[in-house]
Amino acid sequence: MTKLILTGLCVLCYIASTMAQTNYSSPVYPTTPTTNQVVKVESNNQDLKLYPKAELQRRLAYFSQTSWEQLQTQARNQNKPYFVAFETPWCRVCKKMDHEVYARDRVSNYARSHFLAYKLDGEVRPDVAQRYGINSYPTLIVFDSTGKELKRIQGATTERQFVELMKQHTSKIPHTKYSFFR
Repeated sequence: MTKLILTGLCVLCYIASTMAQTNYSSPVYPTTPTTNQVVKVESNNQDLKLYPKAELQRRLAYFSQTSWEQLQTQARNQNKPYFVAFETPWCRVCKKMDHEVYARDRVSNYARSHFLAYKLDGEVRPDVAQRYGINSYPTLIVFDSTGKELKRIQGATTERQFVELMKQHTSKIPHTKYSFFR
């Protein structure tokens, strides 16, 4: 008889705990869609967009595919500041930044016209990551055209914060063929 009562109490506790869990509604983030459509998720009055892989690659095409050394030479020759997103393949926040910040139209358009952009995998180039003291991912560093560090952000940032950061470090003279005459 006591075994039956204990079993009944266990069943009631289990049912009560599952009912309590179903009342809690955590935000649901969908997996990366397989179609070419953008998925929008409402969360805290902000649209979160998850792009399919092909669309994400197209939107992130403004990141330079050259080597680290070529990037620095290109920045000096064009007299253009650059930013480097230090990341790793296992970093989930880095992937979130790709979708929620770097792939956004406002960020990509501003970055294309005022900066050189570069992604550096800290595991592929540990020498560069160590030189700049990168100990957490993602880390974003903004450099001037000579390679002097202007600003560093560790961890995730929002689209608005990132655009404000870029605006603070945009040179006042437009980068044109004749800008050195001004």
